[in-house]
Amino acid sequence: MSRYRNFETFYKKFFLRKTSNFIKPPIIDANSFTFPLNSTFYNFKVSDIIFKLDKTIPYLKNIDGRILVKNIISYSKDEPLGLPKRNSHTELDIANTMSHMDKKIKYLRPNVSETKMMDKDLLIVNSGALNYCSRYMQHAMENYYKWYNNFETVIDTIKSNITSSDKNIFINFDLPLSLLSLEDMKKASNHVMNSSILSLFPDSKSLNLLELWKWMDGKNTTLFNKLSLEEMKRVNLLLCYDY
Repeated sequence: MSRYRNFETFYKKFFLRKTSNFIKPPIIDANSFTFPLNSTFYNFKVSDIIFKLDKTIPYLKNIDGRILVKNIISYSKDEPLGLPKRNSHTELDIANTMSHMDKKIKYLRPNVSETKMMDKDLLIVNSGALNYCSRYMQHAMENYYKWYNNFETVIDTIKSNITSSDKNIFINFDLPLSLLSLEDMKKASNHVMNSSILSLFPDSKSLNLLELWKWMDGKNTTLFNKLSLEEMKRVNLLLCYDY
């Protein structure tokens, strides 16, 4: 994969650029995957615990430079869905806990939003501790609220950072191993989310699939539409499964 470190070469080799690519998409072994040079990776993970970041994760194995992490610990909206309450965990607490998981990964301190980086370094903007920092009331829609608030925050963070950086932007989108029926996808995309629909899409992977479907189908209810067409051209989706 080292020969694909240039973004343009990487793009031409692996991206879904033609209709035929959707029928027979290029599949990359995560263990051999390497981010192109000059990249920022938005680690979109919906987890009630701190998602473990270390170099055993396949797509982090082959980073030549430093791995620097900026943790997101607050939702982008003042009143996120379900009205969760912030708990006492701080960004420094999270960084200290995560630093014990892998000493080779460095965490930016709370008051540091930018740092000098080489092209071979990878900046990770991590949402994997976001839900851990909030308390939700039990509710039939709780899993959806957690997914929505997390993904909305990632999209809002990308939008607020996109003009101040020329880095290649990547976001992982974990997908289920099996597809839901076309009937269920159409039904869910044409209705406001409720507990009945949520029973068909009970976890973050299936909700990711639904969001991807709505975006590709041109529905206006997708969070992707927060990004303009020009901004979306800068965002590269890594569709991931079974790793």
